[in-house]
Amino acid sequence: MTVQTLFDQTLALINEEPTQYKDILIGCVNRLLADTHDTNNLILEYHHADPLSAIPVVSALTDEIPCNADLVAAFPYGLASLLIYDDEDLNKVIFWQNQYADALQRAGRAFEEKVQDVY
Repeated sequence: MTVQTLFDQTLALINEEPTQYKDILIGCVNRLLADTHDTNNLILEYHHADPLSAIPVVSALTDEIPCNADLVAAFPYGLASLLIYDDEDLNKVIFWQNQYADALQRAGRAFEEKVQDVY
């Protein structure tokens, strides 16, 4: 998913115009990447891929979000909570933060592995 696609999905959720958020968008996406770095590495390790040594960053709307697709699916909710944080209605912020936490929990669920008998 690109940053622009994430932004479009988030704006659809919060029903807002894009102009007021363009200046903080990239920083907010990078914060989401930092927040999910450990979980992303756990998922990579589970799939026998090398974990990322550094937190990935994006710098443009056309950048692909360098994170597991299941985690990225939670990003619209997290981005919504960050973008509307200065809104006077904190209930909206709490709602989107809860949606984000639920989506992250689903994405980072425990993975099953066979138990090895060592005896």
